[in-house]
Amino acid sequence: MKHNTNYTLIDTLHYNTLLSNQVFKIDSTNNLHIVELAPLRNKNETIPLDLIDANPLTKKKLDTHLILLTLVSTLTSAIFFVYAFYAYQIWANAFATVFLLSSLSTLFFAYKNRAISYTYQFANTNTPLFTLRECFSKNEQVKMFVNALNKRIVNVNEQTDLDSVNYFNNDNTNNTKSSECTKHLDFLYNHGFVDDALYQRIDRKIHHRFFGKNDAEKASTENVIYFPVKA
Repeated sequence: MKHNTNYTLIDTLHYNTLLSNQVFKIDSTNNLHIVELAPLRNKNETIPLDLIDANPLTKKKLDTHLILLTLVSTLTSAIFFVYAFYAYQIWANAFATVFLLSSLSTLFFAYKNRAISYTYQFANTNTPLFTLRECFSKNEQVKMFVNALNKRIVNVNEQTDLDSVNYFNNDNTNNTKSSECTKHLDFLYNHGFVDDALYQRIDRKIHHRFFGKNDAEKASTENVIYFPVKA
């Protein structure tokens, strides 16, 4: 049986299971890329690091492969016991005992080597974004990637706090800043936090903030006649 295999280059984690292949990669522009290939689901997603909570929820779970192996061994043992009872075959009893001992040892091993899962959430909310799972509790590759990811998220948030005062005061980088805001807005839209009308309204505000209103918008505003209102 093929078990999960994981390897990492600090900022990249390949997570392979029987049913899916996943790649998590942190790029140089502070984004997390998630690519998943599965029989019933394909995903290619980009998440800005400053939208991720740096404190993932951790849980210990039994390895699913070992649990499956335990169930198969238990079922096989039960079949041999039933066969030995009706057929009076000593060898069947021996096989049943072996498979029973195998299921008990596998269950014990699964409990002693519980895997840790890390569920990352949308910043300042309880909305889950993605989960990283270890196949065994001693899987250092996943832990290395989690530590690297948490460190990058904290660094990005600290840098954002330092730059927040002067964020809108440098006209030379308006295009870059506008693209960053739009990238965050696209992420919120793709995850259902923003509907079409709100997306368009926020997108206009972003454009106005960095580039001002265009000629058509200025003309429409200038042609409005405001009538006095009686008190």
